[in-house]
Amino acid sequence: MDLNDVRQKMADAVVRLKAELTQIRTGRANSSLVSDLIVDAYDSKMMVKALEKFKVQIRQVRHEFVEQVKKQKTEGDVSEDDAVRRQEDIQKLHDEFIEAIDVAGKAKEEELRQV
Repeated sequence: MDLNDVRQKMADAVVRLKAELTQIRTGRANSSLVSDLIVDAYDSKMMVKALEKFKVQIRQVRHEFVEQVKKQKTEGDVSEDDAVRRQEDIQKLHDEFIEAIDVAGKAKEEELRQV
């Protein structure tokens, strides 16, 4: 298990998200343009379906690699301290990429509001 593998899989999800967001354009009214936007409703945020899909992918990558670390620990390939450290590193990467998804979604929302 290499953190670069974790980073690459999470980065791939963010790249796919950004590719999908670039396809969203303003112009002619179309309900599909707003179906995936974050909206304030009744004082709560309704999450974007597209962003949630990519957040789930990031979580799945985290889960996959945490399970690898646990397996390595039970097989004796990794010490308890190393396992904890690797899981913390994976969690930090997870948090970083979830934040990148949120930032991309907010940027797209602002772009659409300007038009």
